[in-house]
Amino acid sequence: MPRIAPLESEAAPPDARAAADAHVSRHGRMTNMKRTLLHSLPAFRALMEWYPLRDTVQPFLGERLTTVFAHAISAQTDCLICSTFF
Repeated sequence: MPRIAPLESEAAPPDARAAADAHVSRHGRMTNMKRTLLHSLPAFRALMEWYPLRDTVQPFLGERLTTVFAHAISAQTDCLICSTFF
């Protein structure tokens, strides 16, 4: 089965490197999944929209219900990785 290697910082185009640096400065780490998605900046940005969504609903749902909400979305989209995360 073919695999896509995570994008190494040295080989990353400037826009992907900037997105990675911004992510690390805000969230502290970059997972292999996110480094792999950086091969396509739109794909990486689509995943990262989770953070603004969380920040929008957490003030009125609270931390636990925000996690339940995110799990429900993940389960309904049949995303095994996402629903397992939550």
